[in-house]
Amino acid sequence: MMDQQLSHVSFVRQTGEPTDHEVRDMVDDVIFQALGPRGLREIIRQGDRVVLKVNLVGPISIYRNGFGVAVLTSAVTVQVGPGLLKETGVSLPSTWL
Repeated sequence: MMDQQLSHVSFVRQTGEPTDHEVRDMVDDVIFQALGPRGLREIIRQGDRVVLKVNLVGPISIYRNGFGVAVLTSAVTVQVGPGLLKETGVSLPSTWL
């Protein structure tokens, strides 16, 4: 049987509503956890074509300790992606920025 490589999964937790700067830091943290200190440069090279697929979630009601919590993808999280890609030297359409 062939060895199967496990997928990388990264998590970061924030209590309370994070600021835009904290969201950027959280995204940086999970990228570091998954890819190491080189971050996206570990898998993306200048001149690469990159597709950014966002997994949109929400709104979903979840109950925690008897309280309802809405879960949805933060617009700030979505906005961070193109900036991180641009830092790797990838050319992005102007509509992404």
